[in-house]
Amino acid sequence: MFLRKLLCALILMAAVLPLLGGHEQAYAQQTPPKTAPAKKPLNWLPPPNSQILLEAGATIKDDIVTYIIYPVNVSNHSIWDMHIKVPMPADADFLVAEAPTPFISSFDGHTVAFSASEFSNQGAAFSLRFQVSVKHVTTSLVTTQASATWRYVETNLGTSVFAQGEAKSGDMIVEPHTAQQVAVDATGDVPFANYDLTGVTLAQDQGNLKLVLNTAGIVGPVGTGSNEYNVYIDSDCSTNTGRQTGHPKNGLGFDYRIRYQHDKGLASLNIWDKTKAITNTTSLTDTTSLTDTGSITASDTITGNGKNGGWRVTGSLSAISPPTGHSITIWVPQALLPTTKPLCWAADAQNRTNDYIPRPPVDQLPDTSDKLLITEYDAGKTVSKIEISTPITETGGFTNSGSVRLVHTITPTLALVQPDFATVKGQLALSVANDQGDYDVHIFAATDGHELAKIANASRPTFKSDGQHLLLNRKDGAYERTLLSETEVRLSDALSATHPAYDARGGAVVYENVALTSTTGSKNALPLFQLCNLEPTQPGSKAPCRLLPDTNALTLAHLPGELQGAHPLWAANETIVYQGCATWMQADACGIYLLRAKQSGNNDIFLRQLTHNASDLPTDTRGNVIAFTSQATGDWEIYVMRLDGVWVKNLSQSQSSQDILPAISPDGNWVAFVSNRGGKWAVWVAPVLEGEPRKLFDLPGDKPWGSNDKGWQDQHLTWAP
Repeated sequence: MFLRKLLCALILMAAVLPLLGGHEQAYAQQTPPKTAPAKKPLNWLPPPNSQILLEAGATIKDDIVTYIIYPVNVSNHSIWDMHIKVPMPADADFLVAEAPTPFISSFDGHTVAFSASEFSNQGAAFSLRFQVSVKHVTTSLVTTQASATWRYVETNLGTSVFAQGEAKSGDMIVEPHTAQQVAVDATGDVPFANYDLTGVTLAQDQGNLKLVLNTAGIVGPVGTGSNEYNVYIDSDCSTNTGRQTGHPKNGLGFDYRIRYQHDKGLASLNIWDKTKAITNTTSLTDTTSLTDTGSITASDTITGNGKNGGWRVTGSLSAISPPTGHSITIWVPQALLPTTKPLCWAADAQNRTNDYIPRPPVDQLPDTSDKLLITEYDAGKTVSKIEISTPITETGGFTNSGSVRLVHTITPTLALVQPDFATVKGQLALSVANDQGDYDVHIFAATDGHELAKIANASRPTFKSDGQHLLLNRKDGAYERTLLSETEVRLSDALSATHPAYDARGGAVVYENVALTSTTGSKNALPLFQLCNLEPTQPGSKAPCRLLPDTNALTLAHLPGELQGAHPLWAANETIVYQGCATWMQADACGIYLLRAKQSGNNDIFLRQLTHNASDLPTDTRGNVIAFTSQATGDWEIYVMRLDGVWVKNLSQSQSSQDILPAISPDGNWVAFVSNRGGKWAVWVAPVLEGEPRKLFDLPGDKPWGSNDKGWQDQHLTWAP
């Protein structure tokens, strides 16, 4: 019995032990709970910091491309011997280049160059611009690139030596014959080329705003990667509305965001909603459906400090990204964007993956927060000429000891176009002799010579740019006349005030005052011309021309000799052009001079002789163009030249006639003048660039200057819209 029970126990144990062993084996083979994969180190080093940040862009309209280069000194020390070069695009025709101080612009026939001996303004952004015509370009794209070199002081182990620095912009790629705007960015500033922005193009495509974002590397097939590309729009270019960025003084407030998520192949338009507070500010992805227009994305929100807000998705957009291409193209219906123009914009590209530590940095365009570099876009803006222009030319200046040194003369530039004769329009005013031994001012329609008005017993008219006001002389001084009301205001109490001329804004006047000049009795402080301000002291008031408080008389002190001047014209950038002589300078010291309206107060006199013939008489200026009459070739001819005294061109080319009193058209492309070619005095017109003169209309009477054949030298022809 005992043996029987023992045998049963052994059999039971034999059956149980395999089960126990199997359980232990199964337990041992269980996998541990899943954990987040380890992040990869971002084995990438950003490029070394450069002393100069070089940004660039281009705008094209009417086959004229305006390139803009922005060098920014981001170091804490001065830069020396800086040179920026931009090769001319193939088949493009150079028009003009400009640069503000301390830069000087030049063109050698192949390359546009900007140079500065010292660049010490830390953080300042300078706008270097040049224009080319692509009218004859037949290729689909025009490409160029800006490169810069400079020297700086590098200190190592207590020793300071000069080091060489260099930088390049991204490729500036424009499509000829298509209105567009391009901004480019340097490459290599982020670890992955597929989201390294090289440029952004804005163009009008029928009823859409077309955005093209170019990258350094292949973007890849849709649905791969974690890249996001954004274009931000500030509809009013102000920090007072929208999502604030940067410092209030130089940041913007973005109201719209055009977002493209490559892993989803989705583009969306987002509007900033400041009324919503989002607490999930750590989310890196946006899972909101594009059809849910009431939702707000969680990828970019602000909470706290009373600055709540987030991006509200308003709808999907059309987008294309070729799998082997380097670009993303997005179309935004213009009806969904603000109608105010221009708008400010910026862009960025982000790699939103969580696989790396640290996270890949964002690529921004532009790289700086300077509001000057945030490009303005206006599809309807005509970019046919550079309006704000301050290139620099080095020229001879004079110290109080009479020695010569180089100083800077500001010489604006203007890109001219070849116009059609049908564009000749506006009104022309000229003083013509009357039967009483005086002069009357006649105002003619430029198209057919129809007389619009006549002002009796007046002379030397000069139009204001609005065409509604006119400076003129009477026997008792200078006046400003309002044409619509036929009222006049006397500019000065001086009976000897003659040859009044407006500045470019029409807010100030320069005129001769012979009595003031002749009574000074001092060669050390010789007043040449009187300067005064037309702007009223109170809204609605109309005060006489008030002397400018700082320099009411244009006076040059400590000259080594006598300086004479007459027939002043107020040119651009606070300069005065006049007929004068400076006998101490050189033998041919008479001609046309350029002078700063406001001297710097130190020993440097900003004075330049532009021509070298005593007969040269300036009659008009506009932009960078001076029109003048000269008898240098024996007969009177009309000429134009740049404000720096170069590019002198004879427009009349007629040795058998007297061609006088040139006046520049409001658009700067034509010059009207008076001529007796054909045997009768008449008003003619000639294009500034190329073309033959054409007659506009005859002057009234046979002797417009009375009995004095040279009386015209004291008269004036003027042109206004």
